[in-house]
Amino acid sequence: MTYLESLLITVLSSSVVAAFISKLSKDKTDKLQYITGERKQWRTDLRYAVVALRQLYQSKKTKLEYKTQICGGLQFTDYEEAKSWFIVRLNPLNTDELSICNKIGAITSDKDIEFIEHDISFILKSDWERVKNEVSLIPKIFSWFKRKLTKKNISDFKCK
Repeated sequence: MTYLESLLITVLSSSVVAAFISKLSKDKTDKLQYITGERKQWRTDLRYAVVALRQLYQSKKTKLEYKTQICGGLQFTDYEEAKSWFIVRLNPLNTDELSICNKIGAITSDKDIEFIEHDISFILKSDWERVKNEVSLIPKIFSWFKRKLTKKNISDFKCK
């Protein structure tokens, strides 16, 4: 094999490897952008739903029909509808998130709605922290270690 042939093989194989790495990197970036966008929409929808749930509670408490639709057009007619909305958007395998769904069906006081709002805010904050960790430059192993050290249950942060 001549020097020119060796050089040509090296250049071609390097180009193939570089193209493959570039494709993997682009696919990862696109996937991360899509997931991040979907999570952003999920957090926004969850915020709107908490506002709609509060409005439903206030309308039941005052026995007035509520007509405000400040929350992205989302309006619940009863607690079962609200519970269904949350069930399909929260993780049923997570006991803390499942307990939120169960609390929605049993709202009887201001304290109940405050607990739900607090629990949802904790979920939103946890998700936001997870997104920040995923896009940070810190290696994944350090990120995993940090999450293990700081992971808490919702029940550790209950309103008093």
